[in-house]
Amino acid sequence: MTINDIIDRSSNFDQKDKELIKNNGVVFTDRSICDIIIEQINPSINDVICEPSVGKGAFIFSLLEYFKKKHTILELVDFVENRLYCFDINQSFINEFKILLFNYFIIQGYDDNPP
Repeated sequence: MTINDIIDRSSNFDQKDKELIKNNGVVFTDRSICDIIIEQINPSINDVICEPSVGKGAFIFSLLEYFKKKHTILELVDFVENRLYCFDINQSFINEFKILLFNYFIIQGYDDNPP
């Protein structure tokens, strides 16, 4: 799995998700739209950010990629642990987001258990 695989998976949906879209009004935002919005907002890694409908994390992964241009992986981890708050009404999305986020940092080379 690559960073792009994780980011693509965060903005894609499967058949089960299509039912949520139809029945619950769930919306998945395309990666390119997330990138444009993040660029326009121009957030700081020191901002406290709340994502009230995180879904699978499309906006969060765009945000992390935006921050990655100017910050180290340790600064990204600090941001996620201390200034990022994510919520969703759908617990399965939260669970998938957590897995994707964990894999994102592993692929970036982050090891929370150094030797």
